[in-house]
Amino acid sequence: MAPGRSEEAYGEKIDRCMYNSLVKFVGGVGVGIVCSVVLFKRKPWPMILGAGVGLGMGVSDCNNEFKGQTSLSSNKSQKSIIKEVISRKRGFDK
Repeated sequence: MAPGRSEEAYGEKIDRCMYNSLVKFVGGVGVGIVCSVVLFKRKPWPMILGAGVGLGMGVSDCNNEFKGQTSLSSNKSQKSIIKEVISRKRGFDK
């Protein structure tokens, strides 16, 4: 096998996403269990909520890793954004 193949890079991203999602899921469940025991008289909903939040964060991170996170500065330059904000502010002052 040649090093640096696209299949290997894709596999590494999948592995990283699975591990990241698992860690966040377990962390969310752990926080939910602690909140359930300490605050909510052993109700199950904090654990379920923590699991959902952790899994959602993991999926969101995977999405950003595969699609690439687009930021506002990549679409417009910062100078054009500042000029636009200043021009809007001057329009409201009149």
